Amino acid sequence: MTETPSNRTPRPRRGQAGLGTTLTITLIPLVLIPLLLMAGGAYLRSRSILREQASAQLSSAAQAESQALTEWSQARQERLLLGSERSLLKAAAAALVSNSTAAADRQAQLEQARLELATLRTRENETFFTELFLVRLSDGAILASTTPEYEGQTFPALTEGKLTGRSAVTTSLYDDPVIARGDVALVTVIPMRAMGTPVADSALIGVNKGLRLGSLMEEMQVFWEQRGAYRVTRGNTFMAVPPDIVVGLESYSMTPVIQTGILHPVFGLAPTSESGSLEYTSYDGTPVVGAYQWLPDANVGIVLELPQADVFAQLGTLGPFFGGLLFGTVVLVFIVVPLATRRSIRPLAQLTQLSERIATGDLTQRVPVRRQDEIGRLSRAFNTMAEELAGFYASLEGRVEQRTRQMRTAAEVARDAAAVRDVQLLLDEAVRLISQRFGFYHAGVFLVDATGEFAELRSTSSEGGRRMQERGHRLAVGKVGLVGYVTSTGRPRIALDVGKDAVHFANPDLPDTRSEMALPLRVADRIIGALDVQSTEPNAFDEADVVVLQTMADQLAVAIQNARLLEQQSQVAAQRRRVIQMFQRVSALRTYDGLLHQVTRDIHEAFDYPRVTLGLVEGEEIVVRSAFAAEGLRPAPLGISSPLGQGALGRAVSSMGLVRMEASQAWEPGAES
Repeated sequence: MTETPSNRTPRPRRGQAGLGTTLTITLIPLVLIPLLLMAGGAYLRSRSILREQASAQLSSAAQAESQALTEWSQARQERLLLGSERSLLKAAAAALVSNSTAAADRQAQLEQARLELATLRTRENETFFTELFLVRLSDGAILASTTPEYEGQTFPALTEGKLTGRSAVTTSLYDDPVIARGDVALVTVIPMRAMGTPVADSALIGVNKGLRLGSLMEEMQVFWEQRGAYRVTRGNTFMAVPPDIVVGLESYSMTPVIQTGILHPVFGLAPTSESGSLEYTSYDGTPVVGAYQWLPDANVGIVLELPQADVFAQLGTLGPFFGGLLFGTVVLVFIVVPLATRRSIRPLAQLTQLSERIATGDLTQRVPVRRQDEIGRLSRAFNTMAEELAGFYASLEGRVEQRTRQMRTAAEVARDAAAVRDVQLLLDEAVRLISQRFGFYHAGVFLVDATGEFAELRSTSSEGGRRMQERGHRLAVGKVGLVGYVTSTGRPRIALDVGKDAVHFANPDLPDTRSEMALPLRVADRIIGALDVQSTEPNAFDEADVVVLQTMADQLAVAIQNARLLEQQSQVAAQRRRVIQMFQRVSALRTYDGLLHQVTRDIHEAFDYPRVTLGLVEGEEIVVRSAFAAEGLRPAPLGISSPLGQGALGRAVSSMGLVRMEASQAWEPGAES
């Protein structure tokens, strides 16, 4: 049996990617990116851990080697300290320092000193010093030595202040012209005090250099490992002598290698920290992790370096692991995701088909709900949406008809605004149409008075509004109610619930108001009034009402302004006609007195002044030659005069200005108008 098209599950059209493919392509980065981030984070964390472990081990080894060097120095200081207390050596030193004995006795003391120094140099096949010297402190002269060739020379370190000879110390010397030319030596100094003298006058100086220094450094090579006949060197230990000297030891060598002019980082760090660790490139160009321990008293630093390749060698094993994990994850995503998405999105196909039918206008379609998961909830939501759409379309026609009536009302108001020249008639018709077509129980038009301080109610559609209009109802601009706010700011104001709006003015003549809207009547940048509509229903206004009513308000404002301008032009034209008529009548007169009388009477009739007096300047006086007064008023007597500058007429003529008198004032001499 052939399946009907309505039940056939739609398939993606050619050229369109399926949802499963899209989800797969989307999920792959979502899986790979976190995996790569975790791999990178794991690599960096592993590297940090290895770096911390190597730094800790190197720092511990540097401290151990510095302690070994300190103990080595103390052993030699103790050896010389014990020797300095030997009576034979002290006696020989006293004779050699004073140089007061006979030559034979002096030679005997010199031999005794040499013997004692040779005894101190070694002990039980252990050599403590390369050379031993007995030195006079006053001039640095070498009095006795295990190597007689040095005797008679001056020890430069004492004369130049590098050594004081007043305290026990072991320190480094470089390029000493006597004991270490072009070489580095560790020098141990012990002061001696001859018998009977209060201060030291000589010193025992032990020198270690060459093989003796090489033997010491070989013991410090913690990274050297002997495997049979071969020596494996993983790292390097050397001494740093300021300012730029490095003392190292090559593999299978017993003689230290001295290098000068080395800009090693440890020289820059020593003044701020006696110990530390860091990553850098060593002086031979190898990236290393190094640790140092500085010995200020010995003026030397112990530096241990381990190649970074050895420190981070274990990181290489993480590469294959993460590569395999990444490959497996990608394969799993390409297999599992399409299967899972294809099964999950199958119900969506039916939803898609029904959505397309609804889009064509068939709102009777509904989705059968068979599941309780997200797809089931989506189906129920789809059915609810379809029902709401059906209800919406059913009511849409009524709403369109309502909006059409409103637009038709706006068109009628615009038509009347263009035809009607009576402002009051236009306002009355506008509020009637608004109340009738929009269903508002009150509509009113307020116009701002000439002072600009109050908005006066000029037309209304409700009984309460008519009572307000009869009382001359008006609202202060910018102070009272929505109308005051609108006429002040020029912006519309809506109170959907007047009970919650602080600006709303509760009018006792309109007790049923639940919502109110006021719109400005604007001409250019000037606000001439406001359109106020009120409803007995809360939330009675929407954006469409604002648009339509604001359009009507703009049309009313223009019509009111045009009517006012037309009225002003009519008044000006009428006055001009009266002036022309006066000119024609005056031109027809033939007597002087008749001319004056007619001018006075025409001014009274044209401008409706209650009393008109015409005075002529005669010499230094102004004389009344014509006067006219309305019924019940006494005109000014003819022939009376006032000096120029006195009285109303006299002052007016003198100043070429105008003196205004109250119309109700009785005439008195000197008070003309």
